[in-house]
Amino acid sequence: MDKKTYIGVKMIEAKPMTRGEYNDYRGWKMPEGEKADDKGYLVCYMPDGYESWSPAHVFEKSYLSIKQPDKISVEDVDTFMGELIGTRMDSKTTHVRAELVNGFVQHEVSSCVEPENYDHEIGMESATNRIRDRVWMLLGFALQWARNGVQNNQQVGEAVAHES
Repeated sequence: MDKKTYIGVKMIEAKPMTRGEYNDYRGWKMPEGEKADDKGYLVCYMPDGYESWSPAHVFEKSYLSIKQPDKISVEDVDTFMGELIGTRMDSKTTHVRAELVNGFVQHEVSSCVEPENYDHEIGMESATNRIRDRVWMLLGFALQWARNGVQNNQQVGEAVAHES
């Protein structure tokens, strides 16, 4: 059987829960060789309500906590942006590098007309705001995908094609 590669985005609700607490929650006997105190999360997949348990290290690598389930907030964007590094490139240009929490890197520059008008803080703010706008759009895209999946847009595209 030939396998294909897939990527996906899910919307979930989760609660910190040890492996032992999860087995108690399910009414299961703890399997031999498993540690009851392993840290993890009870995960509830939306919208179908399927529940499972995920080890903490796997869960925390896979999911970003957002403030509200129906929109991206300023705090969500700032958390996702990670570390910002601002560098003066020349007599009138600031470069900002943002390594997002998923490892994706964004770059932006800001320049003034005359070197005597250069202000590093203004350059940082201007370039950072452009990065923030892109991150906001990317997180909005991910939230839309998590809430609606990919089939929703296919149905819209079919409806538009029918109207033509």
